[in-house]
Amino acid sequence: MQTSKVNVDQKKFWNESKGKSWVELQPKIDSLLKPIGEAALSKLNPIEGEKIAELGCGTGTMSFLISKKIGKSGLVQGFDISEPMLDYAEKRRINSNLVNIKYTLADLQTYEFKENSFDALFSRFGVMFFDNPVVAFSNLRRSLKRGGRFIFACWAERLENDWIELPTEIASRFLELPPTPPEKTPGPFAFEDKEYVISILNEAGWKNVSFENFSCAHSAGRTLDEAARFLGRMGPMSGPIENSGSKTRERFFEALKLELSKYETDEGIMMNFSTWIVSALNL
Repeated sequence: MQTSKVNVDQKKFWNESKGKSWVELQPKIDSLLKPIGEAALSKLNPIEGEKIAELGCGTGTMSFLISKKIGKSGLVQGFDISEPMLDYAEKRRINSNLVNIKYTLADLQTYEFKENSFDALFSRFGVMFFDNPVVAFSNLRRSLKRGGRFIFACWAERLENDWIELPTEIASRFLELPPTPPEKTPGPFAFEDKEYVISILNEAGWKNVSFENFSCAHSAGRTLDEAARFLGRMGPMSGPIENSGSKTRERFFEALKLELSKYETDEGIMMNFSTWIVSALNL
């Protein structure tokens, strides 16, 4: 990975406890994000023989799905900043004997792409973490062939995503949380403001930018305890919760389970997920 002084906090975050916990949670995270990934992949519509870059590929699930669409004559190159997640993705690739996938450890804001390398760029929640998104999206555009397409999913309005709002509110009852970062700070909800994202992409030279909202109710777990412990580890409250004492952690989980009971159905703990699926072209 190229060394630089940009995105330092994100490199640290995703290469330490968070990256390792996402590897452990991979099956649950993939189940949770499956409807969103499928919707974004449908929008991408990979074609046999294409060369596609997956940005923030994590543990590799979406690159596996893309690889099936592009066949042996195509290539998926997955990029991520997290060494633990990429190591896990590579092990899964080897075990599945997939020869049309390549993984690269890189910071995409500074990575020196070969120009005109890819037919398309794709990301499922991997592009909201750049220190300077205009620079990053300009760099990404140079990697794409003329006429190439860019499809990415990002979280829409935070208040429409009760899976993250509820654990945060519960945690505030038991812990002294860090101040809420300013809007547009790198993080899961950096791109919730559609007009802000449009301005970034336009400044970075992208054309024909369009947005679709994809929202769904989906299970965060089969039981209250499973959902509470999963959401407590997946979201931004995972750090404060993990660093608290065992008694505080259990009080948090018990309170969260009580609130999650409002979402309990025969199909599991059904919560709302709201995303943007963004499309842009390199013209």
